[in-house]
Amino acid sequence: MHSCITQATSGSTFFRQLSLQLEERTLYWEGRTGRLARLAAQTNETAGKPVDPVQLEAAIYMHDIGMSFLSESIWTKHGRLTDRAMQELRRHPSLGAGLMTRMSGWEEAAEIVEQHHERLDGTGYPKGLTEQNILHGAKLIAVLDAFEAMTHQRIDRQYKKSIMRAMGELNACDHQFSPQWVQAFNKVIHSSLTNVVN
Repeated sequence: MHSCITQATSGSTFFRQLSLQLEERTLYWEGRTGRLARLAAQTNETAGKPVDPVQLEAAIYMHDIGMSFLSESIWTKHGRLTDRAMQELRRHPSLGAGLMTRMSGWEEAAEIVEQHHERLDGTGYPKGLTEQNILHGAKLIAVLDAFEAMTHQRIDRQYKKSIMRAMGELNACDHQFSPQWVQAFNKVIHSSLTNVVN
């Protein structure tokens, strides 16, 4: 039992360090790792922990690590990507998952990483999975990624949306995001806003 805990702790620390190194490559990702990890843990807790917290934390740290294998010109480009660049960009979930599968004990996290850009209606990537075949953890990361993209400045968008507007858009996209996870995330955001007011 002790060895399993030690392995999980050392694995999470390693994954977090990799994520922070990727984060340092662009000012637009500053603080992103911590924000996503905190929101993921809170939302999973609110939903009753359907995802193993250790596997979820690892997946949060590693879900975009595949970006580091791509040309920096792809993920730092201003404006629309070419079709070829978009194809390259869409490889990043599989690249990150492939890295994780080389480490024993992180199979669930690896699968979450590979699936985090899948969509409920089957229009996502890399495999075009539909709702019933997408892991809960991947559905959660899809929600959090979209929220992060909307509420923080990005290379391809110099403005950000208010929290309320971002939440409105998430709730309106029931074909793209899991209603179960959006509902749980609503509660987390409502609670955080209430605490700020109080």
